[in-house]
This record gives sequence, C-alpha cells and structure tokens, in this order.
Amino acid sequence: MKQFLSATAFVMCLLFTLGSCKIYDCGPSGDNTLYETIHANETYTYDLGSFGREEGASIIRQAEHYRVSRVYRQHDGSSMIYEYKPERDYLGVDEVEIHSERGSDGASQSDEIVNTTIRFRIIP
Repeated sequence: MKQFLSATAFVMCLLFTLGSCKIYDCGPSGDNTLYETIHANETYTYDLGSFGREEGASIIRQAEHYRVSRVYRQHDGSSMIYEYKPERDYLGVDEVEIHSERGSDGASQSDEIVNTTIRFRIIP
C-alpha cells in the first residue's frame, strides 16, 4: 500500500510539473513570470501589448544563452515584441527580465510599471 501511495504521489507531482509548462504567474507588485518550453533553435516571440509614443519596454536582465534576445516596436508603432532564440543547439534553461512602463500622458511619469520574467526550458 505504501508503494502505491508513493507511486501515486510521484505521478501526481510529475503531471503537475509537466502540465505547468506554460504558466502565467502575477506577483503582488504587478510583476509577471512566464514559464515557456521551446525547442532548440526555435524562435519565440511574446507580444508585450500596446504602448504609447512615450511608453516602452526594455531588457533589464539579459538571457545568458541566446543568439537573439531583443525588444522591438512593431512596424505600426504601437505594439512591443520580445524575441528570443537560444544559442545554436543549446539545451537547458534560460531566463530574461523585461521592464515595461505605461500610463504616461507625455507630461508625467508612467504609473503602470511591470517587470516580466520569462523562464525558458529549451528541449530537443
């Protein structure tokens, strides 16, 4: 009976871990953490949303194992996109932190500040 319970607990933990590959977690300060699983050499993009002319986003903690890791404004000028591509044939984990500011009217500072952490698991 003990072995059955241990095996059941192990399977439940495994299912919870595998099922949480894409979790969106909001912290108390408006900070967000995303857990993403991507394949080696795959390009990942994340739409940070619309930003006004005075608003924007930037990387405040760069990933360590990247070929491409950047924030850029869409051609239409409103949306900001984060793009990531791991080092060639890299397998493992990586993480980036992006700082975004919204709510500026052009005369005052932004009042909506969010740090988004994206944690990558890169698989074959």
